[in-house]
Amino acid sequence: MTPEQAIDAVCVKIKAAWDPTGYRIVWPNIDDEPAGDTANVPAPWARIIFRHVPGTQAISSAPRLYTRRFRLTAEVRIPIGTGVALGYSLATTLLNGLEGVSMPNGLWARGARIEEVGRDGAWWLHWVLVAFTYDELH
Repeated sequence: MTPEQAIDAVCVKIKAAWDPTGYRIVWPNIDDEPAGDTANVPAPWARIIFRHVPGTQAISSAPRLYTRRFRLTAEVRIPIGTGVALGYSLATTLLNGLEGVSMPNGLWARGARIEEVGRDGAWWLHWVLVAFTYDELH
């Protein structure tokens, strides 16, 4: 599995979980984030961020096998003053769409959790944090 294939597989799961909410999602290098004030964007929205981190070489003989790792941060933003229940509900929707879900080619979600971040401008913020591992052969 390549890095692009791994990210794409996770995006498919995120989209399937999030689409029924009807809220906007901001994908890496595709969408611009909504303006920072709730007058312009009164509805909750989410932003997806991926970051690869150091992996390991599992097999040194040809073909070489590398264990790759990346982190997903899904920011769930709800307007300030609406309470935290919707933020938890939306974050849980994403978490449930990724945790314990079968993914292709040995892609694994690990250490999934919701983190309460708090106020960020006009938004109340929850993060969904998930670590992923997969193998890449060259």
